[in-house]
Amino acid sequence: SGKIYIEAIIKGGLGTYANVGLMNVGETSFITDSFIDTPVNGNEASTGAGGERRGNYATLNPLASDSPLLNGNLESDGASGAWKFGIGTIPFPKSGKWYFEVQATAYSGNFGIAKLLSSSQINTTIRDSSESTAVWYAFDGKVWSRYSGQGSTTSVQTGLTTFNNGDIVGFGVNVDDEEVKFYVNGSLQYTYSLPTQIAADLTAGRLFPIVDTYGGVNAICNF
Repeated sequence: SGKIYIEAIIKGGLGTYANVGLMNVGETSFITDSFIDTPVNGNEASTGAGGERRGNYATLNPLASDSPLLNGNLESDGASGAWKFGIGTIPFPKSGKWYFEVQATAYSGNFGIAKLLSSSQINTTIRDSSESTAVWYAFDGKVWSRYSGQGSTTSVQTGLTTFNNGDIVGFGVNVDDEEVKFYVNGSLQYTYSLPTQIAADLTAGRLFPIVDTYGGVNAICNF
């Protein structure tokens, strides 16, 4: 309901054709992904359902992600036949304990924390970038890490729970103790004590939430 105004300036010669209007791109419902804009988090009562307290929360960054973003930039739209990368707008603070979670719409995806890549690396998956500092939980039940100078990606834990369509993959990032806890549907899977090189980026405030999906998988984030 309500009134919406749109305007467009058409630039070009007589051979230019333009259409301006509204289009439904497949959404079948509208979800309100909005918060009151305030620099200080509020102290409203919370039931734990989310979205009940005022504050500034991360979204996925449209300027540093190579996937289309939906639902208030909280959902990364994966492409068939290609890996698509998305990164959060707010890095983890230099101290404290922080949590975020991701729901995958299908099997194939990698989710975790990473340093913001340069523009030349945006279309490179987090596993393959030579400049990556990253830790992630992979769809096949493995935790991986890499950092600049390591030489290659390292599997630090195997045999964990694999996740499927609709599962919630959670990340408890403890900056003070330099560790990350990995959850699937609320069940703790593994606690990773970060190596010195990755911990240095975390405590310096240089690591962000990241999602990396393949084959048409969407990643729905809750920060």
